[in-house]
Amino acid sequence: MENDDMSDKLNLVDRNKARPGAKTRAERGEAIKVPITEEQLKVGKREVETGAVNIRKEVREETVNTPVSLKREELVVERVKTGGGSVPADAFREGEVRIPLKREEAVVQKEAKVVGEVRVGKKEEIERRTVSETVRKEEVKIDEKSNRDLKR
Repeated sequence: MENDDMSDKLNLVDRNKARPGAKTRAERGEAIKVPITEEQLKVGKREVETGAVNIRKEVREETVNTPVSLKREELVVERVKTGGGSVPADAFREGEVRIPLKREEAVVQKEAKVVGEVRVGKKEEIERRTVSETVRKEEVKIDEKSNRDLKR
């Protein structure tokens, strides 16, 4: 701070600039008050977003092989000699007999089931930090060399 600014702040009057006949406070024997100022550090907090997490489900496919036993019918033809007997009424007539053959097929059904879950949440952690900042403080120094009659 320049000397003129300091004089204004301290209500000091430069003797060279004073009105003729005007006395300064010091000359009148009044006390001069010198304010002493300092900065004090106040630390606050604010929330800021530091990132995000995306949770995504993906569907993948896989082939599952499951063994199963399936039945099927097969035609068995046997010729057997008989020892005679009566002749049927439809002997010597052409005809056809249909014998259906069956088999089992695998029938696949899918059923969706919940087999688990993933729980996602947040928790707060407390982190201790020390915040450092420079603050200014005024000091008043008295030049004792200028006045030898100065008593403390």
